[in-house]
Amino acid sequence: GTGEPLIFIHGHSLDRRMWNEQFFKFAKHYRAIRYDLRGYGISSKQTEDFQFTHAEDLVALMDALHIRKAHIVGLSLGGFVGADMLGCFPDRMLSAFLASGNIRKSKGPSEPMTKEEAAKRDEEIAALEKKGVDVMKKEWFEGLMQSGGTRKERMRVPLWEMIDDWDAWQPLHKEVRVIIGLDAYAKLKENHPQVPTLIVEGRSPGNRYSDHPEILDYLPNGKLKVLDDCGHMMNMEQPEAFNENAQQNYETNVQQAVMDAFMANNTFTSVPEALVQKYSDAAESSITSMASAYGVDGDTFTQYYYGQDLASFLATYSEEAAKQDIALQAVANRENLNISDEELDQILLDRATAAGYDTIEEYIGETSKEDYREYFLYDKVTDYLVENAKITNN
Repeated sequence: GTGEPLIFIHGHSLDRRMWNEQFFKFAKHYRAIRYDLRGYGISSKQTEDFQFTHAEDLVALMDALHIRKAHIVGLSLGGFVGADMLGCFPDRMLSAFLASGNIRKSKGPSEPMTKEEAAKRDEEIAALEKKGVDVMKKEWFEGLMQSGGTRKERMRVPLWEMIDDWDAWQPLHKEVRVIIGLDAYAKLKENHPQVPTLIVEGRSPGNRYSDHPEILDYLPNGKLKVLDDCGHMMNMEQPEAFNENAQQNYETNVQQAVMDAFMANNTFTSVPEALVQKYSDAAESSITSMASAYGVDGDTFTQYYYGQDLASFLATYSEEAAKQDIALQAVANRENLNISDEELDQILLDRATAAGYDTIEEYIGETSKEDYREYFLYDKVTDYLVENAKITNN
């Protein structure tokens, strides 16, 4: 397809076919790319004496395809690769959508396998050969199946086909450090990359996940999304929900990119001080509340998440927010996009009804209608800008 590059990275023991229900959907609108990791599917084989990482292979693939930046979607092992990219190559990413796996706290290439580790692997390989690869594959397959929810049977045949086709090279050999792991984790903690990231987990009785993935502590633009009634292989089990969330994540990132470009092309001679103070007061109240919930003060909170003390953050944020307010209002006036009283009341009534409230007043509580008008205007103008923007990969 055409559009921004969107790269899918498969899980361990699988191959590019696991993305069948995503690839053909997204290829209609994006430059969708799926590939077999080295050592899987029809890609080149691995060896025990050649050090490489899957993240470096991905960068090489992007270079070969003349892709400077891409949206990265990975699941399980693919999520580990995506997290390595966040740590080591964030400048090559437009966004990250990491499902059932993110940062892997295993030794990276900076710590090659020791003699002791090699001896242990030899024992593990011998035990696997005695047990039988076919038995191991069946156990691995059933574990993935058992993690699922009520729709897991829909993936039984395609999932087994991939695992059955897998040559199982990795568990039968002393694999080099193909995941950057702790090396990437150290860079992640140091640099706090700004890449918009969605960490996705599946909720089912047989699937375990963290309510607060540690990686989010180092991603200022990272969020967690939990999909109901699915397990580890959520994209095959609940493809509709998976695709919808991937699409929403992409659209949010496009909106932000368009807004950044829009603001970069605006010049301001002055900004009303009262408007700046309005945004400063609102931000300070919100940050103070969040910091209190974490048991820290505002300076500690903003220093950790934004690398600035509270006063510096408020000064920068409030002026930029005020400029954005002015620019969006100018577009609304020029394109006749302002929210009328009747339109505002209708939007609020629809939302109140959907939320189970009898009146608009009960729905909005202490928040003023003007605050809602401002919020809806932002969405309306942003949609207009996105619809009329020319999206390029640069």
